Amino acid sequence: MTRLIFIDVDGTLIDERQTVPDSAREALVAAAEAGNRLMLCTGRSIPELYPWLWDLGFTGLVGAAGAYVRVDEDVIADRRIDAETLRRSTQVLRSHGIAWLWQAPEVFYASDSFLEAFNRPDEDEDDAWMPYRRQIAPYLDYGEPRSASKATFVLPRGSDITIDGLDRALGDSLRADPGTVQTGAREVGEILMRDVSKATGLADVAAYLDVPIADTVAIGDSTNDMEVLCAAGVSVAMGNAHDDVKAGADIVTDPIDDDGLAKALTRLGLV
Repeated sequence: MTRLIFIDVDGTLIDERQTVPDSAREALVAAAEAGNRLMLCTGRSIPELYPWLWDLGFTGLVGAAGAYVRVDEDVIADRRIDAETLRRSTQVLRSHGIAWLWQAPEVFYASDSFLEAFNRPDEDEDDAWMPYRRQIAPYLDYGEPRSASKATFVLPRGSDITIDGLDRALGDSLRADPGTVQTGAREVGEILMRDVSKATGLADVAAYLDVPIADTVAIGDSTNDMEVLCAAGVSVAMGNAHDDVKAGADIVTDPIDDDGLAKALTRLGLV
């Protein structure tokens, strides 16, 4: 039986060094060659996706945590935050000194201080975030955001607001969640539309391709994967996942650095 497989990026496919384990590369190519359809399922937006990811056999994307969905070259969902909510939310972030990166599929709007959280003073070859900064650089705009699917934010050290507090301040249409990546001592999070998730993206793709939900597989490691893991026919949590993510999954595989993704695909008979 061939499956429709949704795979998270950070912590599942890509490690902290911004690389994919060789075992995962080989297993993904084999799974695609076996007739399965591979979908990136990530909080990342298009400008954050390294072009070489598509060489691993992926044919579609649930991006921006479900706001942007594409199958092959067909965009089947492009959900945006309305202009008034975007303006008001930016004021909230600015009032608390929070650095932001509002993300749309075609452009990123960054506060002046956002990239400082990912910068080093020199071009250190061991700087894991250098590929990321280079990847998003052509898409950056530092003006007021005019369109966005979601945001990534960085709380300042000693912030006067927590992620839970920010969640309440954003109102009914948006939510603030802990991020899937962290940097140093500063806390990173995401702002998402409350009625949009990776699970809505999975449903979009399954309906578009006329694939039963029972034939879908979701693999992830973070709290923003919990909804899609609950929605998929079969769910897999990485060994490095949060405990609550593991508790809700059908299968728990090994961590990313111990060939966890390859082992999961093999265990499910997909390679």
